[in-house]
Amino acid sequence: MYTRVRTIIQTRLHPAIMGAAVFFLISSAHAQTTSSVVYVCQEKGVLTLQNTQAHTNTATRTCNSKIITVREIPREFSRGFSRQTTPFPALRQMGDPMPTAQTLIVGAQVPSAVQQQRDFGRRHIVQSELNAAEQRLIKLQIEYNNGQPERMGHEKNHPKYLDRVAGLKQNIQLTQSSIDALKRELTRVHGAQ
Repeated sequence: MYTRVRTIIQTRLHPAIMGAAVFFLISSAHAQTTSSVVYVCQEKGVLTLQNTQAHTNTATRTCNSKIITVREIPREFSRGFSRQTTPFPALRQMGDPMPTAQTLIVGAQVPSAVQQQRDFGRRHIVQSELNAAEQRLIKLQIEYNNGQPERMGHEKNHPKYLDRVAGLKQNIQLTQSSIDALKRELTRVHGAQ
């Protein structure tokens, strides 16, 4: 019996496979011909888009270029950007919030009333943290009982008890250092008045 070997061309391919093959051939050929685009700023604010691969031997590279005119930036933008003074209404309608009266603007002087209010809030926060840390220290010292805390039910063996005593001692030291740092911060806040 005679067996016939089919070549790739003779094999009937599904139309979707043929379409995909043609697409990949075309896209790979297109990818090989495209190159990077360079933005060149020329005189009077004219921005030129140039294809770097075309005419690489010439110095001017006047290949398929598109010229885009760049508008001059208004003077109010060069002094500082403010959404309230922008000539473009679309910028005012964006989702970004407008600066409030208490927003810190770089280089601007903060009014003394606003600064006093901030200092009072900062002092209040530091004082409340200091009070909470002192209360925590008192509770830890009561539980520590000068190195002889009472044994709990789950501490029947001695190593568990010693681990808890060491943990209490470490927590007391950490809380004490935290209190010292908060006191330093509080004196710095009071000194900044």
